[in-house]
Amino acid sequence: MSSLQTLASDEQPPCQADSPAAAPAAGTDHMLAAPLTARQCQVLALLCEGLSDKLIARQLNLSHHTVRGHVQILYGLLRVSTRMQAMLAARRHGLFG
Repeated sequence: MSSLQTLASDEQPPCQADSPAAAPAAGTDHMLAAPLTARQCQVLALLCEGLSDKLIARQLNLSHHTVRGHVQILYGLLRVSTRMQAMLAARRHGLFG
């Protein structure tokens, strides 16, 4: 099931925010800076589907400014600086099943 289908069906997003990989750990590059919220998981899932901030905003019924803020926070949590790096980091951290 794609992330869009999951979000449309009101199921929990496929992000494993409570997984051990998502827990913070000092001094380890393979861990996230902090656990992801459910909304961050939704935004990250749609980002990984290739959607722009505006399309993510439309899908989640949010302002594109709010989505842009979530994306910037995700970059910090994932320790990346681009969308492609965020997609690769999400896979590397096992955030999507």
